Amino acid sequence: MHFGRRTCAMYVVAAGLAVLGLGSCAENAPDGSLGRYRAAAIIDAGAYPTIQAAIDAAATDDIVQVGPGDFTENLHVKPGIILMGAGMDRTVLRGRLMLESGDGHVITGFRITREGAALSSPSAGIAKDCTGRGPNTTITRNQIDGFGVGIVLAECPGTEITRNILKRNQRGMELTDLGGPVTDNLVLYNGSAGVVLRGCNVTFANNTVVGNGFAESITDGGAGLASFGSNADHVHNNIVVSNNAGLNLLEVASFNFGRNLVWGNVVDYAGRAVAHSADLSADPRFVDIGIDDFHLRPDSPAIDTASNDDGTEVDFDGVSRPQGAAVDFGAYERRAVTAESRLVISEVLANPTDED
Repeated sequence: MHFGRRTCAMYVVAAGLAVLGLGSCAENAPDGSLGRYRAAAIIDAGAYPTIQAAIDAAATDDIVQVGPGDFTENLHVKPGIILMGAGMDRTVLRGRLMLESGDGHVITGFRITREGAALSSPSAGIAKDCTGRGPNTTITRNQIDGFGVGIVLAECPGTEITRNILKRNQRGMELTDLGGPVTDNLVLYNGSAGVVLRGCNVTFANNTVVGNGFAESITDGGAGLASFGSNADHVHNNIVVSNNAGLNLLEVASFNFGRNLVWGNVVDYAGRAVAHSADLSADPRFVDIGIDDFHLRPDSPAIDTASNDDGTEVDFDGVSRPQGAAVDFGAYERRAVTAESRLVISEVLANPTDED
């Protein structure tokens, strides 16, 4: 049975799952972070055998909502589509996303993985060549792992890449002639490089970049962040630790960076990169790197020491910045301890009870 298109009063679950009646699409985004996206309609995908079929039925500004589950598909996404999963820990897509050239893609709420997909290793998790015709591309709150490149975008002005996990790809991101914010991402254990910028004009801020670049020589770009002739507006407030090279500037047009925590890399600054006077060289003291918990411990030197001028408004978890005197370095803002919490602890300690 084909139900066709619905209004925003319907929450659509792709790939044959149920359709649930809800109040408004803005209020019912998976994590409340996509309220700014208003759909012209939401596609009832219950009649469609695949996610791709639901995308093909969508029109510009429609939402295609994919519910929890494990799906094996390669997707071609038309311009103007909002493709929304139930969360990176709930909606798994074993395959890649090819974003067709044009305006207005939003991709959110997926784990996109090569694991279990019939793809060659050089494949990209999310790829788009805008050729100057595709502004306003948003990639947020996804995990992308196991690909040749996690995200590869070219000539895409107005792009926003935020609050994603790029993990165990050959390269986490490769961005060419791109503009826009790249913020609050976790870039982890990518073999050849964490992030590669080529001719870009981006704001790269409050990212946590760890363990990248060991499969590539430093002279060829093996690094947490490697730049080839980019004009980055801001590279600030990042944690760049335990990479082959930390910051690796191989061809520099006009690179504005400073006030990053750069520490414990084989080489902290490579190529033409040099330490900025506001940089911090210290162990960031993550909660537990062994289980990929990159939140900051209470005694971390990264807390309250980054730049308010260049900080983002919310962190990876959606916690508002700053929580203290200044924003924290990296993708996570440590939550402030409230006076109420301190009072409860004090009362417990001051009034012990004898349970014998």
